Amino acid sequence: MTPESRPNADHFKGAVDHARWELDLLWRVHATFLVPLIFLLGFSLQASVSSQTSPDARVLIVTALLLGLLMCFPWFVIGQRGQSSYDFRMAQARGAEPADGNLIAGDGKKFADGEPVEIDNKTYQSFGAHAPLSWFRSRHASRVLVGFVAVMYLASIFFILRLPAKPLSTGAPLPVPFATSYPVPVPSAERYPLPVPSTAPYPIPVASPSPFPWPFPSPADGKG
Repeated sequence: MTPESRPNADHFKGAVDHARWELDLLWRVHATFLVPLIFLLGFSLQASVSSQTSPDARVLIVTALLLGLLMCFPWFVIGQRGQSSYDFRMAQARGAEPADGNLIAGDGKKFADGEPVEIDNKTYQSFGAHAPLSWFRSRHASRVLVGFVAVMYLASIFFILRLPAKPLSTGAPLPVPFATSYPVPVPSAERYPLPVPSTAPYPIPVASPSPFPWPFPSPADGKG
């Protein structure tokens, strides 16, 4: 590298560092908006589906989804601004790249645009550089992510509005339990587990004239 090109190389390194910083900031913006919006979407769907919410609760859920949908607009604006800043820094880096660099400009630019590049008798070409796969490249991340989340919010609002509402309570009194030993566990004057009075102590339900199998005297034979 000649002394004349050394200042240009330093400028190129600074431009690359700025482009890397802009790219990192761009993905931080996407994470800042994407994580809470996905959490709000999942919480709203869970709350609406699990309990078949009443009309009053459903209004709150739809309102929260509408607020989340509105947050997609500043997300799109900030994301597009960050993408433009990154593209600008990359253009500066290509302009400041030394003539013998051929990293971002030259073959690097051709490869990024989807054109075939030959190095050491081997051809390289970026996958998905042309439509419709080109929409899944990082330069279109802001539009794809924001558009996907916005469509999910619109579909969720439509889905929740079409769910059957939980019937309102009429305030009717609960049925009064009736006197029975099973299956309603209502209080009973009888001692458990004997449902009827018995003159014999538990566990003998009735008196028996025969001593077998009980070795105790019975009141019925007059020996007790």
